[in-house]
Amino acid sequence: MGKNQKNERHPIMKSKYFKWGLTAFIVLMASVLSIYLILNIATIGKNISGLIRMIMPIVDGLVVAYVLSPLVDLFEDKLFIPYLKKHNIEINDKRRSQMRTVSIFISLLIVFFLIFLFVRSVIPQVIESIQNIIAQMPVYLDSLINIANSVITKLDLFPERDIMAVIEHYYEDIMGFVQENIVPSINGWVKTVYSSVFSFLGALWDLFIGFFIAIYLLSSKERFRAQVKKLIYSLFARERANLIVEDIRYIDKTFISFVAGKIIDSIIIGMLCFIVLTLINMPYTLLISVIIGITNIIPFFGPFIGAIPSAILILLIDPVKALYFVIFIIILQQIDGNLIGPLILGNSTGLSGFWVIFSITLFGGLWGMTGFFLGVPTFACLYAWLRRFMRNSLAEKELPSDTEEYMNLEYIDKNNRIHEKKSKRTINLSTGDKKSSKKDKDAQIEVNIQKDSKLKTICASAYKGINNCIDKIKSKKASENIDDKNIESKFNKNKWTLRPAKSDDESTIRSLFIEMLKTIYNTDDVDGYEDGYLDRFFDNKNQDWICVAQADDDVIAYLSIEVHREDQDFIYLDDMSVTKNYRNLGIGSALMKNAEMFAKENDIDVLVLHVEKSNEDAYRLYERLGYNSDKEEGSRLRMIKFVK
Repeated sequence: MGKNQKNERHPIMKSKYFKWGLTAFIVLMASVLSIYLILNIATIGKNISGLIRMIMPIVDGLVVAYVLSPLVDLFEDKLFIPYLKKHNIEINDKRRSQMRTVSIFISLLIVFFLIFLFVRSVIPQVIESIQNIIAQMPVYLDSLINIANSVITKLDLFPERDIMAVIEHYYEDIMGFVQENIVPSINGWVKTVYSSVFSFLGALWDLFIGFFIAIYLLSSKERFRAQVKKLIYSLFARERANLIVEDIRYIDKTFISFVAGKIIDSIIIGMLCFIVLTLINMPYTLLISVIIGITNIIPFFGPFIGAIPSAILILLIDPVKALYFVIFIIILQQIDGNLIGPLILGNSTGLSGFWVIFSITLFGGLWGMTGFFLGVPTFACLYAWLRRFMRNSLAEKELPSDTEEYMNLEYIDKNNRIHEKKSKRTINLSTGDKKSSKKDKDAQIEVNIQKDSKLKTICASAYKGINNCIDKIKSKKASENIDDKNIESKFNKNKWTLRPAKSDDESTIRSLFIEMLKTIYNTDDVDGYEDGYLDRFFDNKNQDWICVAQADDDVIAYLSIEVHREDQDFIYLDDMSVTKNYRNLGIGSALMKNAEMFAKENDIDVLVLHVEKSNEDAYRLYERLGYNSDKEEGSRLRMIKFVK
């Protein structure tokens, strides 16, 4: 009674007049606030800028911590943890704290050493090159005048036939321009240089403080991550929070892959430039190589930004070498764009060339040099979010999400059927043996299940689903005028089947497990299952079992399935492995779908699995199958799927 009275609203709050008044009050306050913001936009902008300047050390610390985090993880996961495991040393909280401290110290030491090496060896030579350029400026000007005289003489541009005579002829106009435009701007230039020097020193001080903040962030990064996740799940519904966490992981992966890859790519390009320019005896080799390497960080436009001033500098000394330099830069950028870049970066952003140019232009205009560098990964994240929004929106409307479906679209009718422009497309269906009946297609995939139980029905149902999927894909390829011989050969390779595992399969399953570990960790130094570990899957004392895929009497893949009957019933997918020659044939997806059918048959609606963070192929497969990241556990991610 008391609880109901406590939650019951006051009668006046139920009144429609109260609701009208509250709405009017909110609208009035919003209007007043909007007017205030518009009238004081300049003051608010200054306050925001001041606030940003105040928190810049924290921002620098976040950036430094974000950049150093992969390096810290590398030392922990690849050096300290394997060492402790090899010597059977227990990894407790105290040792984890010690590992983290040492990893941070080594990471900072490496960064400071690289900075020192750069300042000690590169900067002095760059300064010397700049001093030489200033000292030789009269010579360069004479060379430039000679080139101009030669051009004037050949093209007969001025009757004076001499650049100095031209300057004298237009002396009054030139001096008028200098006095009216150049001289008044000198004070502004001096002030700009003065303020830039102080801004640079202030940025260095902020960065210095940022390093200390980064140390604190790195030492407790798991706790900070957990607090952010807790905040997200407290503010949003579970499904929305899962999507937000997934988006954050995607942003993290995109940024770290692009930034780290681009830095490595630029270092390689700078080194290659230095080596080649040294071999062909170019002037100011180190200075030009540094310019090319640094500007190469900017996608697409970077090579041109660095090459143009470098070519002009060489042109003042030797025009022929300037031509050689331009040819070399074109070749170098072709190598970078077609070989080095794809090898290091891969398809880290997923953007086409047009969207790369668009993002650089947009964010470069908004944020300057920072936008040139970070515009591409930023737009890649926005593009991925928009693509998912469109996919979900189309799914709600029961419309296809494949762009190819809209290439020749004329309209969509009320039954969601796509009508294409008939005059602009010719459909050439395959003939002959390709037009097989549904029964013939069913006969192409045979299912031999040796246990007469629920598992038999589940495996057969899974294969029917796969068969229907093959039919749809082949039908779609035929409608797009594509020969389906490749599809036929891919899906019918040795006619693999699904069945429950038997104890005779144990040795093959152990071999597949070893093969999986070698692939994930890229090493032959791995340990297999302990003796007796697989017994529970064959003793029929519980519902745990293993589903295997078989081809030509050989087991080619398996998935171990554990049933947990606890407060929350769930199925744990322990291990899955597909032998190398049978990967990318849909076998892994079939095994996972089989497990989902088993879960539904046993009234279990939660499936759980773990995946190594380094195993990106498996992670993408599980994402496509509807699994969402739930929790980080060391080097692994726990993923969950709810089935209805």
